Amino acid sequence: MDIYTKADLIENFEIIFSRIKMGEIFIYPTDTVYGIGCEATNFESVKRLREIRDRGNKSFSVLAPNKDWIDKNCSVLDSYSKKLSKLPGAFTFILEKKESCDVASNVSFSNKIGVRLIDHWFQGIVERLGFAIITTSVNKKGNTPMTCIENLDEEIKKHVDFMIVDGKIDSKSSKIVDLVDCKILRD
Repeated sequence: MDIYTKADLIENFEIIFSRIKMGEIFIYPTDTVYGIGCEATNFESVKRLREIRDRGNKSFSVLAPNKDWIDKNCSVLDSYSKKLSKLPGAFTFILEKKESCDVASNVSFSNKIGVRLIDHWFQGIVERLGFAIITTSVNKKGNTPMTCIENLDEEIKKHVDFMIVDGKIDSKSSKIVDLVDCKILRD
C-alpha cells in the first residue's frame, strides 16, 4: 500500500486523480476521523468498499466537492439553509437525492443520501477532483474508527490501494442529522 502526505498529494495530484478514477480504494484524513472511500460513481469500487467495510445494504455517505454539487444532486429546501450553513464542518446531513444524483446506484438504497463538506485541507483536494467520493470511517463494524496510522485494522489494510496520512486526528465521528425526517441519527 502506498502512503502519501499532503505534500506528496499536491505534488502528485494527477497520479492520485488517475488512481481514484481507475477505481482504487483509499484512506484519507478528515476533520473528524480517517475516512475510507472511492469515487462515488464507480459501481464496482463501491461494491468492493461495501465488502471491505461489511456494510450489507446500509447506505454510504459522500464527501461532496462543494455546495454546488449538493444543490445539483440533492433536493435542498429553504428550511435546510441554516443547517447547511454549518458546512464545512463535522456534520453529515441526510438529504433527499434527486433522480439525477451523480452517484452509483449502490451508494444508497433509498431516496436519501448523506453528504459532507469537511473542515480540513483534504476538502480542497476533493473540490479539485470535481466529483464526490464515498466517506465512511475506517473500521470494522462495531470497532473504534481509525484516528492514526497505528490503529489501522490489519484486515482493512490488506484491501486498501493507498493512504493519505495527516498524523493523529483527535476528534470523534461526525454528527449525523437527517434533514428529511428532522432527526439526529448520531450526536
